[in-house]
Amino acid sequence: MTTSNPCFSYDVFLSFRGEDTRKTFTDHLYAALKQAGIRTFRDDDAMDRGKLLGPELKKAIRESAISIIVFSRDYASSKWCLDEVLTIIEEQERLSSKHEVVPVFYDVEPSDARNQTGSFEKAFAEYDNMIEAETDHQKKIEWLEKVKAWRISLKKAGSLTGMVLANGYEAKFINIHETSNQHNGLLRLQSQILSTILRSNKEEVIWNPDEGIVKVANALCNKKVLLVLDDVTTRQQLRALLGPQQFYPGSKVIITTRHKWLLTDFKIPPKVQTIKELDPWNSYKLFNLYAFHSDPSIERYIVRSELVVHHCGCHPLALKVLGTFLNGKTIDVWEDAMRKLEAIPNPDIQKVLQLSFDSLEDTNDKDLFLHLAFYIENGRVMMHQLIKEMGHEVVRQESPKDPGKRSRLWHHQDSFNVLKETGGTRKVEGLALDMQRIKGINSTSIVKMDNGRKRSYEDFSGRTIHTTKDTFKIGAIEKMKNLMLLQLDYATFSGSYKKLPKKLRLFRWHGFPLKFIPSDVPLQKLVVLDLRYSKLKEVWDGFKEVVSLKILNLSYSVELIKTPNFGGLPSLESLLLEGCISLTQVCESIGYLERLVLLDISGCKSLKDIPCLPSSLVSLKLYGCSNLGGPGQVQCLDSCSLSSLLVDIDVSECNLFNNSFPDDWSNLSSLRYLNISNNHITSLPGCVKSLPSLEVLNASKCSHLQSVIDVPKSVTDLSTYENMSLEVVQPPNPLTFLSTGRCEKLCAVEGCFKLESIKKVDKKIIRYLGLESISQTGMGLGFDKQNAYTDEASIKVSFEFGIFSTYVSGKTLPSFRYKEIGSTILFRVPSHPNGSRISGLNICFISTSNFGGSTIWEVEVNNKTKVLVWKYTPTIHLTCKETGKFNYVWLSHWRTGNLLDFGDEIVVSISLHGSDIVEECCVNFVYNDDEVGEDNQEEMDEEEKDTNCMLNQISWTDRLHVEISDYVHSGKTYWFKIGGATDVPNIDGISDLVVDWWGLRANWRCRSIEAGVPSVI
Repeated sequence: MTTSNPCFSYDVFLSFRGEDTRKTFTDHLYAALKQAGIRTFRDDDAMDRGKLLGPELKKAIRESAISIIVFSRDYASSKWCLDEVLTIIEEQERLSSKHEVVPVFYDVEPSDARNQTGSFEKAFAEYDNMIEAETDHQKKIEWLEKVKAWRISLKKAGSLTGMVLANGYEAKFINIHETSNQHNGLLRLQSQILSTILRSNKEEVIWNPDEGIVKVANALCNKKVLLVLDDVTTRQQLRALLGPQQFYPGSKVIITTRHKWLLTDFKIPPKVQTIKELDPWNSYKLFNLYAFHSDPSIERYIVRSELVVHHCGCHPLALKVLGTFLNGKTIDVWEDAMRKLEAIPNPDIQKVLQLSFDSLEDTNDKDLFLHLAFYIENGRVMMHQLIKEMGHEVVRQESPKDPGKRSRLWHHQDSFNVLKETGGTRKVEGLALDMQRIKGINSTSIVKMDNGRKRSYEDFSGRTIHTTKDTFKIGAIEKMKNLMLLQLDYATFSGSYKKLPKKLRLFRWHGFPLKFIPSDVPLQKLVVLDLRYSKLKEVWDGFKEVVSLKILNLSYSVELIKTPNFGGLPSLESLLLEGCISLTQVCESIGYLERLVLLDISGCKSLKDIPCLPSSLVSLKLYGCSNLGGPGQVQCLDSCSLSSLLVDIDVSECNLFNNSFPDDWSNLSSLRYLNISNNHITSLPGCVKSLPSLEVLNASKCSHLQSVIDVPKSVTDLSTYENMSLEVVQPPNPLTFLSTGRCEKLCAVEGCFKLESIKKVDKKIIRYLGLESISQTGMGLGFDKQNAYTDEASIKVSFEFGIFSTYVSGKTLPSFRYKEIGSTILFRVPSHPNGSRISGLNICFISTSNFGGSTIWEVEVNNKTKVLVWKYTPTIHLTCKETGKFNYVWLSHWRTGNLLDFGDEIVVSISLHGSDIVEECCVNFVYNDDEVGEDNQEEMDEEEKDTNCMLNQISWTDRLHVEISDYVHSGKTYWFKIGGATDVPNIDGISDLVVDWWGLRANWRCRSIEAGVPSVI
């Protein structure tokens, strides 16, 4: 909940029926909000209730950020309450409004408010009787309009997502961890709970925890409660405060905890909600709220604000603490604070975060956490920046003034000083030094390692990585006998390497300056060896046995020619050789590595062949190995050469053709991820189609790829973007993600979207679109003979969401029934003389584009009678062959099914991107009897067509299963747009739905689609 927003007078406006909840739930809620510092307006605090909603109350609603509506049994019996709901909904729907609405359904169901059933039905029956008895005609009309408006506002409010609570809860919020650690803390907590439940004016006396368990358990069994236990950390706390977990029917217990293992202590499995971190935008807003009490008005603060937010990593507590501290401070104070935070965390933040660390009872667990906090890198294991800094501070406190006596040296300047002064001791277990991060050191800059893009391997070829005048002595490390984790990036040492500590588990030396690793380096216990960006030509001189080594990373060692003999590395699990552009030989002994699960040789473009790989392999990355491929089958891709345990394979940019792949990969039953992008394939290789468990397939940037069909049914994520020759995509069902952006020739995504020349479109569709004159004249001109210059061959019709549409150039609209100047048209649905129902709606408009292209932001059809809104954003946008000003007409036909009835009030409005405006628009209807006679003939014609050509023909039968009426319902807003989340449209509480391609079928659920296909005229 956003709080203390300076743009509003109040954070929260409370709407409630006083007789129902003033002294119970609403009172608890109001007290909790005030205690949290949330400015809350409760009307009986500020004014007396009257018969009509006064301007003061309306002003309070408009000046509140959020309205909380507490729906109770007698809520609808109050005209005052109903006027509040009406005003709240009107404020929410106001175009420029940022007002949020949160309903709470207290002892009523959401459907009671939404449909006016239950106690709401009884209240509205009274209003109907009152109207019936009214003798003044004008007042009767006014009351009819008022009651109708109340019903609509309740329907909208009742459809919003909120909270459903039963009556009779006694609420109490208790902070557990902090109190229980105090003297007799659990006894005090038990007494507090007992006193609250029993509503005792004095504290209940409890002499020991066992007595407290019995008393609290009896109280919980006999009274319905809403109990919130915050920050539970132990089983002892749960047992002391909940006893045998026998609750009065209807009770609710909410527990916050950092420990998932506590879930096993519940007799009834609880519902678990994981707290998500703030997104960057809301983090920035929260910080500004405390730092400026408004958006920053001084521009020079903006960049510094972003730095603080980045440092906090979207952590709300840190944003609040630092924002409050920096409020009103000068730029110099801001910069000084940021410098200090790099070395020492804010104490208020440290105190809270360290609670989790202190709760670890096992010393080994604490050591493991501190190891991770010091040496973890971005990758599969992630740690929040503030958590890492908390760990750093725990270690700093071991010896605040003498870094050489700390267990771990994480600050690179401290490590530099300790090595220069040989100040290390036996206490040091880990040391991290990166010469690039030492201020005042003369060194050559290298490529940033985390620059957010895929590295080009040429970035590292022939480059001097690092030079420095500072040379350390190996003896400075020798004193640290217990050193297990050692990082020496881009450093230079002199002396005998055999003096290095013998307990090393992790040894990282980016930019290692030698041509091979000396044989006297003690590596007996080494688990991880990371020598990225090294000068190695060979790993070691001769054979070396390191039986404990599990990870060997030599990536971007651009002078490395061959791998070591793997016979001496029997425990190796991960071999990383990415970007080793001089590598020409992988030792055949790799086939005997029975524990190897990851092999990454991406970008090894000098490598022409790979020996037989071990059967244990799970991940194989060959991206950019351009010498592996070529016409003819690549041996290392043969099914006999690949492990059946493989989960992911990346062979993108490997110069592969269709015949480079084998015929069958059905034995790769574990394969889930496959990347074949940037190759010369023209269609999906047969082996890809045979994969039984594939989930993610990337076939992008294949310039010759023409079709993607027969995709394995197991695939849920399909990427085919930037395929310039791609025409047809046949996605599997169901699908979670499809990317088809920048595929300029794409004309069909089967079952979802089609784009075809008008020559291949049924005549009935052409007639409904208003384009009949083009096909009749055969002159290749649009219907505006003076201004049109559109060739018939270039006119394309798109079909998606049950909507046909096209663009033509010109300035003449078809002869439709309703026309209006401008972008909006209002009308009531007429009846048909023969009594036929409406089956379709035609919408057209004229616009002038000033920049050689146009994009429709939204076409909205608002059925005010049914409270039903359709918003359509076409996938196809318009570009012109010539730049400059030009006129065009957009025509569309919407298959509406039975959703439009006689007398419905409809508003159609069109919005365009940029400065383009709609000059005129028109609307027409299609009735059921318009199709009589034509359907039978066209269905017969369809049966004669080859079923293999279905993708290349937009026919009238495409309306099957994709009429708008198939998946929308009254009382909601639907946005037909590529991308966004979809849900079953009739789920309660959903008021605004984005329906994408796969929302059109009941069993298809596509969460995100990227697409962009231009239509040129």
